[in-house]
Amino acid sequence: MNNIVSVRLVSIPELQRDFKLFNVRIRGGVVKALQASALNIMNNAKKACPVDTGILRASIRPVFYNNGLTVHVGTDVYYSAFVEFGTGRRGAASSHAPLPDTYAHGPKPGMRAQPYLYPAVVIEEPKLIAKLKDVFK
Repeated sequence: MNNIVSVRLVSIPELQRDFKLFNVRIRGGVVKALQASALNIMNNAKKACPVDTGILRASIRPVFYNNGLTVHVGTDVYYSAFVEFGTGRRGAASSHAPLPDTYAHGPKPGMRAQPYLYPAVVIEEPKLIAKLKDVFK
């Protein structure tokens, strides 16, 4: 049985070229994975978003930064946080002194939370991690 051992010496320019190619391939794979996950988050958030006028649902979109390596999926509608997290009397369920019912929101308890964006992120997170693991294999 012949065991063959070989050694290949690579010059610095070849090594630098190979690292650049590796970086381009990895970067492209990461960008592709982020784009796919961002679209999945957007679609799932739109499906879960409660609809009144449809403005909030229509405004959910991904925005890419840093040559596609950073993504923000969200909305610029001012009341989006109220829908996601709900509203209530100021000071309710906190350590602050009780406030009169007529303060801030009046006697009404507020609006219940109707999460749509956070659940979409939670659903996609393990899928994105799996995609990134495949990129780095």
